[in-house]
Formats: sequence, C-alpha cells, structure tokens
Amino acid sequence: LYLFDAKMIDQNNIVIVGGTATQLTSIEFGKSTVSNDGGLTWSTPNQFAPHDIVGVDFYNNQFGYCVGGINSVWFFNPNAVGSLWQTSDGGYNWTLVDSSYSDLLTDIQVVNDSLA
Repeated sequence: LYLFDAKMIDQNNIVIVGGTATQLTSIEFGKSTVSNDGGLTWSTPNQFAPHDIVGVDFYNNQFGYCVGGINSVWFFNPNAVGSLWQTSDGGYNWTLVDSSYSDLLTDIQVVNDSLA
C-alpha cells in the first residue's frame, strides 16, 4: 500500500489515505486508516475505492472528503476517472459522492461541512 496523504485533524485524530499506485491491474484499490490516539495505534485499513485515493481533508474530527482516481497520463490509460468520497465518522467509512470526473483528482481542501 502506497500512502499518499495524511491529515492530522487534532492531537489525537489522524487519517491516512493511499492505494496501489500505478499497478493498473485488477487488484487496484484505495484505502484509509485512522488513529484516535495520536498515531500510537491504527485501525485496520478500510478498502473502499476501486482506485488510488491521493488527497484527504477534514472540517472537524468527523466530517471530511477524500479524492482519487486513475490518471490518464500513466500508461496512457483510456479508463481515467476521478472520484470524490465523503465520511461522517472520522474516516472509518467512506461514501462515493461523485465519480463523473474524467481524470484523477489529486487534492482537496475542506472549508466547512458543505464547501470543499
């Protein structure tokens, strides 16, 4: 698992996202892992996306977004897609919000619970 981004929400809550990088195989996935004790212990990585997750940000310790996808430049992939995911439980579970983007999304900044 390649780790692509981490968000330290406060002194206790940290969320890390990653994926399989540029393997472009049937085993591609995106995952997140969460720590609620400042990084001493981590949750079992949650596999939730069919491609890399490369950016994450949070509004508070529960509400956040992450982004990822498949890049059209790597290996000239004709199946490029970008996706946006949302969590309301601190990064343990993610729900797909939008996957209509035509290329990899690489970063996100969350301003509040309704604007990113």
